[in-house]
Order: sequence, then structure tokens, then C-alpha cells
Amino acid sequence: MNSSPIVNGNSVGDSAHSDIAVIIDEDDVNASGADTIASYRPINLITGTTAGKFAIVPGAFLTENFDVAYNLGALAIAPHKLTVKANNVVIGYGAKPVFTSKITGYQYDDDSTILAGSPTYTVLDASNMPVTDSIIPAATYAIVPGNLPFVGDTVNYTPKYVSGTLVVKPAALQVKADDKFMYPFDKIPAFTSTITGFIGKDTTTILSGPKYTLDPKCVGEPGVYTITPSGLKLAVPGNYSISYIPGKLYINPYKLFAKKIVLTVNCVDTVVDNSGFKYLSHFTYTNENKTPVFIPVGADNNVKVAGSYNGTPPEVFMPGKGNFDVYSNTLPVTWTVRSYQCLFKVTEKAVASSSSPKCSGLSVTAKNSESIKETASKTRLQFNLYPNPAGNRITIHATGTITGNNNISLFDLAGKQYQVRLISRSSQDIVLNLSYLNSGVYLVRLKVNDEYQTFRILKE
Repeated sequence: MNSSPIVNGNSVGDSAHSDIAVIIDEDDVNASGADTIASYRPINLITGTTAGKFAIVPGAFLTENFDVAYNLGALAIAPHKLTVKANNVVIGYGAKPVFTSKITGYQYDDDSTILAGSPTYTVLDASNMPVTDSIIPAATYAIVPGNLPFVGDTVNYTPKYVSGTLVVKPAALQVKADDKFMYPFDKIPAFTSTITGFIGKDTTTILSGPKYTLDPKCVGEPGVYTITPSGLKLAVPGNYSISYIPGKLYINPYKLFAKKIVLTVNCVDTVVDNSGFKYLSHFTYTNENKTPVFIPVGADNNVKVAGSYNGTPPEVFMPGKGNFDVYSNTLPVTWTVRSYQCLFKVTEKAVASSSSPKCSGLSVTAKNSESIKETASKTRLQFNLYPNPAGNRITIHATGTITGNNNISLFDLAGKQYQVRLISRSSQDIVLNLSYLNSGVYLVRLKVNDEYQTFRILKE
């Protein structure tokens, strides 16, 4: 080469071949001066490789026998299809969906760097209407991608958008019947529920309910009854999957026959763990009634400490004994419970103090000072009532001598108190006038030897 003729004995660039270009590579440029090119291959050229319209330049026809004329061809490069498939999404009602896509169809060395961002997404309902709610209702929707942005002005791709599926599942809604309590002959309290799981302002979508049923059927007797909620109606019921949790109705013992809740302090521990408290006071309650007693936390059931503490007293006192612990930074810790004893509400206190027994790894039981009583040995009297059923009078007869104040009270089963009318009283007999009473069942409470005795009588 090196300025020597290379085409038909003429140098490139002379007037005979001014429309011919010779393409050589690096090896040709660096070849020695004696090197020659043995053969030539004509090739066609195009003026562009991106999407659009371009010229096709024909390859050279090397001959000295013809006067060759060249004409350009036309090349149209269509954009390639780039598939944008929206990924399926499953969320619960109230959650915010995050949309993504899988993009396929890149050509050559192209990748996501040719994109200026992500596509937009439109959510369509079953009627192909756009969903614009900030909280999307529970249902199945189409996720429609669109508006895929590209870098630069030249776009070599035509997006093909493929919809995905959005499934919005109902949110969990829990309806828990609140525990209630009452005493015999009280009106059954209004039942309520604690509802958890509502999204946003959906509490306003309650149309009615819930309804409640009692099991067993309530006849006013002391015991525990199950309150079962149901039938909560919402404006858009499909948004929630509702579960119903039963509560309890506690009918406490008859006030006249009730036995008070007794509190004791077992022992006090010195805390050595990382709870942040110094003391752990162990309390025990005793319920001698045959049925549970419900006493809500508040004025009649509370803990008082002159510092920070952790511990909520029980509200349900089951028959027998139960335990309750309080962590605190100071002593004393006072647990107070007010409950009924023979119609009257009495106060019990258990005080855990520095003088309380130390646990020492053992369960030590020690009654608090207010619960300790010196009880003299007494001989219990036996009583007979006659006639019972009674007419206008009834006699209470004791097997021994009745001493003491002999306070007498008279009630009906609803707890209403009546004036006591005595006909006579002796060391062993008390005669009551019943003529002014309506027919029914009544209760006579007699305080004998500082103890209460209660009798049921039927007035005919």
C-alpha cells in the first residue's frame, strides 16, 4: 500500500474512483511497504442501526470495462417489542400495594439502562373502571402497566404491556365480647364488645350489631355464663373476615349468702433479675363461695404503692385459692378488695411490707395483720325454725342459750329489707310476727355470739 495503486492500477481518491471507499483494518495500516492486498470483497453499507429509516449504500463493482452508476437503497428498521409484564401482587385490605414489572426483549447489549424510569400502573376493577381509592376494597383487580420512559430521543422499542393481577384479601376483624358481672335480681347488663382490626375510619361503616346470646339461658342464678357475639353488619362486608370471641357474664353469689374474699401476703422476694424492680410481693386470695366472684379493678379492687410497680390484680376470683404478684421499687404494697359478706360490703387488705416473711426460695404463707384475728373457742348453737312454711308467726329455737346483741334483720330474695316485728324473745326462742308480709320467700339474719346465722323461711 503506502500510496501505491490498490484498485485497478489507480490510487484511491483519483477521479476514476471518487465514489469508492476502501475499508482497511489495523493490520493493513501496519503492513510493510512490500505488502500487497491480494483480493477485495465489495460490501453494502447502511447509514443507521437504530429504529428509523436509513439508506443502503451498495458495495463497489470493481471493473474497467463498465462505467458503473450507484443508487442508494432504503432501509426501514422497526422498533422491537419490549414486553412489560406487571407482576402479580397479593395484599390484605388496608395495605398499600407496591407494583413492579418484569421487562423482557432487550436486543444486543441493551439493558435497563436505556430506561429513564419505571412504568406507571393503573388498577382496574371487574368493570374495567380505574380504582382510585386510597384504601383499595377487598376484591381481585387488573394491574395495567403503561408509559414506560426511555433515555434520549431515539426509541428502539415499542412496549408491549401485559397486565398482572392484584388480589386484596379481607382484613381480619375480631369481635370480643366484653366480660360483665351482676348480682342476682339485678337487671342483666347491656352487652358490649371490643372490636379490633378496623382500617382507617371503617368504624363508621357498622350498620348494626353485634348481637349476643347467653349460654346457658340466664335465670339469675350465680355462676358463669358465656356471652357469644354474632351478626355484625358492615356497609362493605367483603373487606373483613370477622371472628367472634366469647366473653363471660359472672353472676356473683347472693349478697346475703356471700362470703368475703380473704387476702393474704405469702412472702416478699428481693428481685435480682433485670426487671428494673427491687421487690416481688406474692399475694394469695381465698374465695370460699361455690361460684366465681367478679370484682372489676377500681375502687373495690386495687393496688397502691408509693412508687412505680407492675401488676394488675385479678378481676375473677375463682372458688378456692389464687395467686397474684406485684413488682415494685418500694414497700409497702397494699392490695385492697371490697366484697360482700352476708349482705354487707366489707374491706379486706393485704399489706406486703419490710416485716413480711421473706420467701427464701420457699413458699411461705403469712396472713397480713388485718386478716389475723384471735378467735375464741365457741360452741356453735343449733337452730330449728317452726312452722316452716309459716303463717303469721315463726319461732327460731336454739339448742343452747342465745347470748350477745341478737341483731335481727329481715330481707326478701331481692335484697329488700323489712322492719322486724318481735312477738317475744327468750334465752332460747325468738318469735317473729309475719302477718304484715306478702306470701313468698324471706331471709332472716341473726347475729349470735358475734357470728351471723341466716335462715330461709316461706311465708304462706
